[in-house]
Amino acid sequence: MEGTDSYSVLIVDDDKATRQSIACYLGARGITCLAAEDGEHALNAIETHHPDVVLLDIMMPGLSGIEVASRIAKIEPHPKVILMSGYADAMAEATKASLDVFRTIWKPVPLKQLRQFLELAVADGAQPST
Repeated sequence: MEGTDSYSVLIVDDDKATRQSIACYLGARGITCLAAEDGEHALNAIETHHPDVVLLDIMMPGLSGIEVASRIAKIEPHPKVILMSGYADAMAEATKASLDVFRTIWKPVPLKQLRQFLELAVADGAQPST
């Protein structure tokens, strides 16, 4: 990617097609992608692989994306988190939770915008903003 070194993204979504389409798009652009289908697998992948950014669906069975984001914040150093959802109620709930997230993005995920968010997240001096 222009202006950034290579980095890794953990894509967490219970929808396999969403995980695959995002990974295909990012992978074709030289970004290392990991995937997890739920919150427990995501937390294990973070501890094992230390991704730079976690793209995290809010509404999943088991641990919600909000709970996972809260747990990620306790990991040092913790990756940047981008929350995603197609539901206004879920986005509102995430906002109320005052989570330490870098960005939120709507589903279906606009891939070019996601790539811009990822570049910002890994850039030196990037500041969180919701």
